[in-house]
Formats: sequence, structure tokens, C-alpha cells
Amino acid sequence: MIRLVAPTSMGAGDVKLAGVLGMVVGSVSVQSVLAVMVAAAVLTLVGVLSRRTRAVAHGPALLLPSWLVTLGWP
Repeated sequence: MIRLVAPTSMGAGDVKLAGVLGMVVGSVSVQSVLAVMVAAAVLTLVGVLSRRTRAVAHGPALLLPSWLVTLGWP
């Protein structure tokens, strides 16, 4: 979603990380992938609004919800 809104703000590393995390989270639950995507976009938006700058790393926002989903898997 971030890539569609602001294409220059998301680097190739973020795209690669999103693909790998999508596979990992998808192995836990397919429905969780959408939840992680929305949570990562919201966390990145919060980071942008709190810092008042357009340069915010999206990787940590991708990792946090993915990590929580995989930890919560029974």
C-alpha cells in the first residue's frame, strides 16, 4: 500500500523484506497477511506523522506485526 501511495519512499530492500515476510506470515495464516499489511502501513504512517519528515524506514514497521503474528501462532 505504501508503494502505491508514495512510490519513491519504499526501497528495494523493503519490497524484498515484504515478500519474504508475506511467505512466512502466509504459512501461519492467509488472513494474517492482510492484517500485517494494514498494521505495517498504519505504523509507518504514525512514524511519518510523529517525525514530521517523509523519510521513515518501513522495514521495522513490517517486522513488528509479522513478528507478533508468528509468535502468537500455536
